[in-house]
Amino acid sequence: MGQKELSIIVTSYKKTALLRLCLACLKKSVQGIDHEIIVADSETEEKSYDLMREEFNDVKFIPNSRNVGFGALVNQGLVAAKGKFIFIINADIIIKMTRFKG
Repeated sequence: MGQKELSIIVTSYKKTALLRLCLACLKKSVQGIDHEIIVADSETEEKSYDLMREEFNDVKFIPNSRNVGFGALVNQGLVAAKGKFIFIINADIIIKMTRFKG
């Protein structure tokens, strides 16, 4: 797989409902942009595996069996990222992009 324009790294820890909302909003906001979404998750629970497999199987998922901390999650995402630009976000942030006509 070649380079993308944008890599979005989402860090997550035991908040599956927030992760679902964050990813749904991100996917709507980046339509038309060559992108990839990467979720790096700490102390991954079964419901997070289920969410990623059933609703977001096109998202790169990096599970961790223990709480590795924010810095480690970001570093894992950076290693996996193929984008020219990198955007790092926590799963408890909801994005809404507005496009301006120029």
